[in-house]
Amino acid sequence: MSTEQNTSPTSRTTHQDDHSDQIVSVRRAPSIPAFAITGGVIGLIVATLLTFIFTPPEMLTLDYSRSAVFGVLAVVIGAIGATVGIIIALILDRRSAKNPETLRAVETSDQ
Repeated sequence: MSTEQNTSPTSRTTHQDDHSDQIVSVRRAPSIPAFAITGGVIGLIVATLLTFIFTPPEMLTLDYSRSAVFGVLAVVIGAIGATVGIIIALILDRRSAKNPETLRAVETSDQ
């Protein structure tokens, strides 16, 4: 058996039992749609709080109902939340690309 450590991503070592192993780089990348959806949902929660808890009744006129104010805030703050979620996912993706984990992959024969 070979006990030699290979650090090149394309190098292979063959053992006596006809299995070959290869050094590979593995990194965990975040799911950007999941971060966008989570940011949008957090934005909707913030819009709900702003509309129904922090809006005094005297600010609402006959022209704008509470649901109309909620609709506008939900679209604007939801979009801002989704954008912030995407930015966070991109920052985490860039950070994970800098520090990939090096592992040894062993090729097996399917019988």
